[in-house]
Amino acid sequence: MRRMVPLSRVRSLHLHAGSAPPGVGESVEVGMVVVRGTLYVRAHRGPSSAWYQAAVAAGRGWIRAGSLTLPVAFSTVDGLWTAEIDAAYARKYADASPVAFVLTRAAQQATLAVAPEDLGRALYR
Repeated sequence: MRRMVPLSRVRSLHLHAGSAPPGVGESVEVGMVVVRGTLYVRAHRGPSSAWYQAAVAAGRGWIRAGSLTLPVAFSTVDGLWTAEIDAAYARKYADASPVAFVLTRAAQQATLAVAPEDLGRALYR
């Protein structure tokens, strides 16, 4: 049996908005963090980002990390846990010069919670 690496340890994931199966349409590679057992992603360009708008409009989609592909639901967070999410991004991506892009007010406004549709949250730990 293959071991799955918890998503909190993965550097980035591919996100696809909409109900079409993975591989149909475009996906975007994004960084992510886990805070209080919930997976969060941010659009560094803010709410005007095409992938963010598509995810909000669809409300669901897929994420892929390595060989793991999961159907997920997306929801906006309206400032919930902003400071903790900022701190998690700063810790996880401290060695990456573009980390400042996901700590801006625009990126904070374009934060989505990502919930698996068929697996428990234990995967995110």
